[in-house]
Amino acid sequence: MLNDTSKKIYMKMTNVSEMNVEYEWSFLDENKIAEDDDQNIPINEIFDILPLNGVLEPGMSETVEFVYYGVPDKKFTAKAIC
Repeated sequence: MLNDTSKKIYMKMTNVSEMNVEYEWSFLDENKIAEDDDQNIPINEIFDILPLNGVLEPGMSETVEFVYYGVPDKKFTAKAIC
């Protein structure tokens, strides 16, 4: 990954059930700060998920966008749950 750039990945979600499904994405530890030698960066400034929440009707699909915003010379990891 190049320094100071961003990367987007797309994932298709499909409701295979027979009822509406409400969903909400969040980071496993939303209060976690990406700690470094000289920077404390909130994890939501490094990673983004769009849309964060919504409703899928039966058989409906939606594309979710996951974005990573690179910080020069830094490496970050995070876990998201839906």
